[in-house]
Amino acid sequence: MDDVLSGRSVANPLSGGTDQLANQIHSRMGRRIRDFRVFVQDAGLVLRGQSNTFFAKQMAQHTAMQVTGLQVLANEIEVR
Repeated sequence: MDDVLSGRSVANPLSGGTDQLANQIHSRMGRRIRDFRVFVQDAGLVLRGQSNTFFAKQMAQHTAMQVTGLQVLANEIEVR
């Protein structure tokens, strides 16, 4: 799978579990998402955490889809 953001190839993103996946996505998002967690359900992802902006919430969703190739079933990141 190609990593669109960095231009490098990555292995199966789910092989290391959801903690590793959450860390990958969080590292790309920086401090824009707090308490970030990813859950895999029915061949899709559920995102949870907190953000200050709707833009950061959407960027987390797009980053998760790019990293995994899976759909986001629910983006439950709270904008506060």
